[in-house]
Amino acid sequence: MIEIEILGLGAWGRHFGSWSELSHGLNSGEWPDSSPLAPGLLPPAIRRRAPMSVKMAIEVMQQACTMANLEPAQLATVYCSSMGDMELTDRICRTLSEDPKLTSPTHFHNSVHNAATGYWTMATTVRRPATAISAFGHSTAISLLEAASQTVFEETPVLLVSGEVQAPMTLQFACPTQSPFAAALILAPPDSNAMPFANLNICLEDGEADTIRVKGLPNRLGEVPDACLLSALAALSSLDSDNRSTILRYAVSKSMHLRAEFSLPETENKPRA
Repeated sequence: MIEIEILGLGAWGRHFGSWSELSHGLNSGEWPDSSPLAPGLLPPAIRRRAPMSVKMAIEVMQQACTMANLEPAQLATVYCSSMGDMELTDRICRTLSEDPKLTSPTHFHNSVHNAATGYWTMATTVRRPATAISAFGHSTAISLLEAASQTVFEETPVLLVSGEVQAPMTLQFACPTQSPFAAALILAPPDSNAMPFANLNICLEDGEADTIRVKGLPNRLGEVPDACLLSALAALSSLDSDNRSTILRYAVSKSMHLRAEFSLPETENKPRA
């Protein structure tokens, strides 16, 4: 069993621009018409050429750091996406098949799986380790396990971020995301001398995982398997004095899952928004 604390949260989607808007929408069914995406950490010139996958990740990472009152330089980073930026990958492959000479170097370096963490380290001058993970339907479990392990064994806070963009129609069978979204958590060792949003206990167990679908999300995001870290944020939004803990079981393989228990700290009645 790995026991850790959650210190900060971030969320962005077409109809929620922060953790508080996501939590409010899940509990009330009311969603903003749209949410702007202009992460302030990126200079305008870099922001213009950065893809949506990068801008989403930077936005939620910045939100989580602000909530936790932590400087980015203090944090190692774990980034996960089930298949990366499928829109850019599709565009590059189409160009290569039609006229390879027109392939954009900018598109290529933006398409690599660690592009988001690369932009993050340049914008914040962070010199801590950065890990990028892609494990398709198992990405949530693997990234949670990786980030939690780093948190405990390195005894340092870790910024965990995930995001998915809308895949082209030709690739919807493999990546069914209907709308882009990103989410972030800052994990810390127990007794980190900070006021946590919540506690998180994880362990590996034999047996099949739950079929995780988040009810109430706009743009059919709840139909995305695991919905990356959005399912974790949805679990946190459901906690209150009458429901102090909830358990999700994320698939690691066909015969094993990651058991994640989210619970309120003893001194808090509900994670602050």
